[in-house]
Amino acid sequence: MTSMNIPEDTQEARHRMVNRINGLSDSDLKIALKKRALYQPEAVDLLILEAKSRGIIHNDEDLQSPEFNAPATGFTLFPCPDSAYMRDKIVRSLMRSVMIAAIIPVYFGITKFEVNKYIEGSALISLGVIWVAMAWFVMERRVRKLIVPMGALALLSILYAGRIMMAYQHLSWTDIFIPVVLYLFTFYALYYTWSLLKGEDFHR
Repeated sequence: MTSMNIPEDTQEARHRMVNRINGLSDSDLKIALKKRALYQPEAVDLLILEAKSRGIIHNDEDLQSPEFNAPATGFTLFPCPDSAYMRDKIVRSLMRSVMIAAIIPVYFGITKFEVNKYIEGSALISLGVIWVAMAWFVMERRVRKLIVPMGALALLSILYAGRIMMAYQHLSWTDIFIPVVLYLFTFYALYYTWSLLKGEDFHR
């Protein structure tokens, strides 16, 4: 079969999709088949072909079994909308919320300048700017791999926040509760964004 009438960018996109599907483990392939209603028809066809080649299914009728059909959805912390528009909207909302967290290191950085700790203050402000930049690239350019260093920065900031809190002798429950909620939301947003962007691979 020749591909002379197929645009080059379409060929490349199909090639990437085939490579992604071929690289799935059997368990991940079964999960993808179970969620096939969320994917583009071409991706579904490729998933089915790969499943048949591995002997996971033998014919299209096998897809009617409960193993390959998602149950009725109820409440979930990580909903996966089938609309590209809704996925984009959720990713943007999550990343904008995550960007707000940069206010905290920037604020503490400014206070460090007031006590002549310029190096520490500059480092905190720089980290805040880097955090916003990475969140922007995730939101606008879909650079999913940046979520990993963002998670690492969040973990390091926990150590820094812990050091600051230990300097105070009297802490109210809100002094502990609020940071815990902020960190839980940050990690939730990062993981949820990761899963949404990973799912986009099959929708393209």
